[in-house]
Amino acid sequence: MASEKKETVPKKCKAVVYQKFGDPDVLKVEEVDTKVPGEGEIVIQVKAAGVNPADAKIRAGGWKYPCDLPAVPGWDAAGVVVERGHAARRFNVGDEVYGYVRRPNAQHGTTTQYLTCSESYAALKPKKLNWDQAGGLPLVGLTALQGLKHLGLKEGQSILVVGASGGVGGIVTQLAAHVFKAKHVIGVASSKSADIVRKFGATAAVDYKGDWKAEVLKIVGDGVDAVYDCFGSDWGAQVEAVCKDGSHVVSIASWTPPKYTKKINFQAFLVEPNSRELDDLASYCDSGKLTVHVDKVWKMDEASKAHADILSGHTSGKAVIKIE
Repeated sequence: MASEKKETVPKKCKAVVYQKFGDPDVLKVEEVDTKVPGEGEIVIQVKAAGVNPADAKIRAGGWKYPCDLPAVPGWDAAGVVVERGHAARRFNVGDEVYGYVRRPNAQHGTTTQYLTCSESYAALKPKKLNWDQAGGLPLVGLTALQGLKHLGLKEGQSILVVGASGGVGGIVTQLAAHVFKAKHVIGVASSKSADIVRKFGATAAVDYKGDWKAEVLKIVGDGVDAVYDCFGSDWGAQVEAVCKDGSHVVSIASWTPPKYTKKINFQAFLVEPNSRELDDLASYCDSGKLTVHVDKVWKMDEASKAHADILSGHTSGKAVIKIE
């Protein structure tokens, strides 16, 4: 069966592009070809694309993820299906979708007006989220959910979230509190972010610049059952002081297991695309258990500023680029 052709899909569109690896100023808005959908592919008119540290690291050339040039950054997208290729029948034209589009090569990213990708990357957009929120959810949402599953967090247990005010940490905190039903969700963040960490559902927020270990042990005297480390550096080693023997630690920012003296199960992982889990995240959003705090919204021609800002480490919640 021939693919559905819609005159609303132009042959060319605008995208954020970098022709070489380097500083954020290599990002430019350029005109690119709109890819015709192949078998099992859809074309999405993108409304918003998330900005993540991984995008900036790949653009800088400092991360060993395959990326041919010229490249369009971005793995997150939310938008409307405007065309379907042969045998692509999961969605109808006009459906509102969102997706984590991490392909084996990072060349064809999501910061573009029209995104052509396999329908397997997408799921129906959460109804309760606006475009900016939906565009910022896929990577951080899947990272949070998959990490909590790796931890094996159970109802009634305690968890420490290092970097609880960030994009991933904020989702981890909400899921741990409202979906996994942990008894204690303790967020480590800056003092200025304490209110939002509690709003996410944390039972306590501790200042990473203070005596946070003592504060945690006041809450859970025998230590926490699990730690979700979003920050990396030496935090993977520091958390031993507040862990029980047999506790679990996952990290999305450090790949080398620390040398623990206690019996601690450490695991580093990279999030995987999973449309079924995107469906789960959408249901959590629509049932009121999960939301997305958007910290900053940038225009396409401000992509360089967005990349510089995301690497500053001071973003609270999600940064997204509005696609117009």
